[in-house]
Amino acid sequence: IGGLWYIIQRTQPMYNDTVACITSTVNHKDGEVYEVILNYKSLDNERLENRLVVKDDTDHPAQFLFADKDQKTVAVTILGTDYKKWSTAHGYFSGKGDSSCYAILSRTPVPDPVDLDAAIRVLERNEVKLPLLRVDQSNC
Repeated sequence: IGGLWYIIQRTQPMYNDTVACITSTVNHKDGEVYEVILNYKSLDNERLENRLVVKDDTDHPAQFLFADKDQKTVAVTILGTDYKKWSTAHGYFSGKGDSSCYAILSRTPVPDPVDLDAAIRVLERNEVKLPLLRVDQSNC
């Protein structure tokens, strides 16, 4: 699941009230995920970056616990992916107020409708009924 991912849809703002141009770059070292770099535009249209470093790497290959520079933790579970085009994830953020978010990610800013449907089906199978909000990936 390494490399660049675009967050296409989500159930709520994911991190620090992100609203647009959200990307996630997953970096590996020695075959293991060791950090995720979030890039996004704030509500003030400012480009921001946050590095999340693996705090606890569990035995489950689809679950990770990250911490940012402020020690806010993010527990991420990959619900489904084809590894090449799309992925679905759940993130639980704790620290300054807890929150939870489901997201659809794509390798491109505009996913193929077939891939988007596959990702949505994973969320439906996981009984996610919250409305999905589109992330604006234009003018990034």
